[in-house]
Order: sequence, then structure tokens, then C-alpha cells
Amino acid sequence: MNGLSIFKIIILLFVVISGWVVLSGKTRVADPHANFRNAFAGSSTSSNDYATAMFKVLNAYSGWSNVNYVMNNVRNPVRTLKIAGPLGLGICAVLYLLANEEIDNSGVTVAALFFGNVFGTVAERALSVIVALSALGNVITVTFAASRVNQELAKEGIPLPFGNKFWASNWPTGKSPLPGLIIHLIPSVSAGRSSSWRSI
Repeated sequence: MNGLSIFKIIILLFVVISGWVVLSGKTRVADPHANFRNAFAGSSTSSNDYATAMFKVLNAYSGWSNVNYVMNNVRNPVRTLKIAGPLGLGICAVLYLLANEEIDNSGVTVAALFFGNVFGTVAERALSVIVALSALGNVITVTFAASRVNQELAKEGIPLPFGNKFWASNWPTGKSPLPGLIIHLIPSVSAGRSSSWRSI
């Protein structure tokens, strides 16, 4: 997960620095300042659109709550969270604001258009791999957090099949909540199988 996080930060820095290079006028982009002319022309005046945008932003940053589920895996959790929380959120907010990856009216992300215009079609296709790796990082984080929550539910005595002692354990490694992951896996596989059966 650390590797995927570092990869995402490097990609965001790459996009930000590439944007600055494009603005300098030293690339094949014909008019790099076109987006700054009448930047707010045609903007919505409806408060509903701004409220919807705010919910989309909050949803985009919702992964930060997952850190609270795994604080028992962190050394000196209170001090670490006080430093890492604001620092990590601040770094991500600045990088995403600079990268400005929003959805265009055409349904194509601005990042895909940017990669296509600046680096060509091969880079535009490579962006799909980058987005997939980013999504994989999110899936891994949410899955680990959910398995930790399941483990804590078993420790609290919530009735689970085959007794709670096994589900509350860190079997077999002593470090990760594999039994909690199995609890998470059962409904996930069931839901996946039922939806795939419906599509047949």
C-alpha cells in the first residue's frame, strides 16, 4: 500500500509539473493559456450544483476515515494521527487542486484530455492503467479496514458463526486480521456471484 501511495503522489507531481511546463509555452500545445480566458463563463448560478459538487469532493476524500479503523497497527497512534492527518490531507488537497482532475461535460476526464494533448494517445491510454492502480490502492485500503472492523466486532462479542474466538484472532501470522478478511470475503463473493448470475 505504501508503494501505491508513493506512486500516486509521484503521478500527481508529474501532472502538476507537466502543467507548469505547458503554461511556459515550451510544448506542442498551441495556446496554453486558453483555459484562463473567461474561465468562469457559463458557470452555474444554482446552489444545487455547488452543493452537489461539495458532496462529490467530500466523497472523494472519504478514504481518510479508514485510518481510524487501523490505529492499533500504528506506533504512537495519537501523535502520529495529529501529524499525519493534517499533513497528508493538506498535501493531497494541494496536489489535487493543482492537478485539477475534474469531469468535463463530454464525460472524459480533464487528465485524459491533458495527457492526450501533451503526450499523445499512448500516454492517454497509459492513464487508464494509472487510474486502475489508484483504484486498486483504494480497494486494498477499504478491504483491510473492513477486516479490522469485523475483527473488532468479534472481540466485542457480536455473534458470528463458529464462535468469536477464531474471528477475533490474528491467525495465522499474528499481525493481520485474516479471519476478519474472510468475514468480509463471504458477502463480497456472494454478491459478486449473484450479480454475475443475473447478467448471464
